[in-house]
Amino acid sequence: MTTGGEKVLYYRFGSQLAEELAKDRITLKVLPSAGSAENLARLNDREQKIDLALLQGGVGTPAANPAISALASVFDEQIWIFYRRQSFKEPPTQIAQFKNKRVSISVPGSGTRVLGMQLLELSGLVAEGENKNLEILDMDARESLKSMLGKTLDAALLVAAPQTPIISEYLANSELGLMQLVHADALALRLPFLKSTSLPRGAIHLAQDLPRADTKLLAATATLVVHEDIHPALITPILKAADAALKKMQLLQPADHS
Repeated sequence: MTTGGEKVLYYRFGSQLAEELAKDRITLKVLPSAGSAENLARLNDREQKIDLALLQGGVGTPAANPAISALASVFDEQIWIFYRRQSFKEPPTQIAQFKNKRVSISVPGSGTRVLGMQLLELSGLVAEGENKNLEILDMDARESLKSMLGKTLDAALLVAAPQTPIISEYLANSELGLMQLVHADALALRLPFLKSTSLPRGAIHLAQDLPRADTKLLAATATLVVHEDIHPALITPILKAADAALKKMQLLQPADHS
């Protein structure tokens, strides 16, 4: 199974899934990856013999990947857009306000990168894959945080579950703000694989009051997919194990407005 970075939710889910399958004497080898785009490429490359993967909503289409089938939608991940307060005269509420700014949308091979490019294009900042009015930097979440605090990055787009530790680090830093995305509903209409969600004040950390306001966000659904070469007898135990894994992970899933 191909998942994601070893510190992100995809890998954690894969590891928990392997633990549950082991109870049925089924061995699942969990591989880290750069993210959904690489996962899709691995599934289609039969020399790698990958049977199972997680894909972020918006990565790949059934028509372009006929040998790959969706088993189940497993969890939602929120789309967080953080900005350095000193880079803006007033808090940005639209992606178009990143014009002439330095922005990170994760690294090539990740689903976040694919989604980020789509959002930037809809906002008029990217055309046909070419940057028009901003500088896009290749950075993961940790590198982006360091660069924003070092004043060499103005904004970062992340896709992560609310419990992801680094999200709390971003939210707790007074130099950074979380974008209240006024176009969340409109973007969810344009990109049907997204949902408009609300994250209540204090949902991440009540004692620290994080976030410090009710926040409108987007969310993308992670889907468990398989290659057609997988033995049919494995499907039922995989689905059973996936359900058990999710219950043990106890993920926080904000209500959606779709």
